[in-house]
Amino acid sequence: MISRRQWLYGVGLVAGSGIQVGRAVSAAAKNEAQAASLQLSKYEPRSMLQVHESHVERSKFPNIDFHTHISGSTKSENGVELAPDREFLGAPQELLAVMDRRNIRAWST
Repeated sequence: MISRRQWLYGVGLVAGSGIQVGRAVSAAAKNEAQAASLQLSKYEPRSMLQVHESHVERSKFPNIDFHTHISGSTKSENGVELAPDREFLGAPQELLAVMDRRNIRAWST
């Protein structure tokens, strides 16, 4: 007959050896992962985000545009303006019509 003390000793030995085997397996897995590292150019993550998408035709409150660029320099290089002359994206009536459709208001001080 086996005593409780002997039984616990045996269970402890089995559990301790299992931990050592687990550590060896995880160390081997780490070495394999480092050897076969994934190049950034081959990384293609898949999105796991799944959310409900809704489209609102017109916002309840207007969006206030306090900083906009409706014109640009006629001549620029690498984002640096080289001429004081301006070209506009559209006529004021066209731009105001777009702003009205999108419920955008201009900030005035």
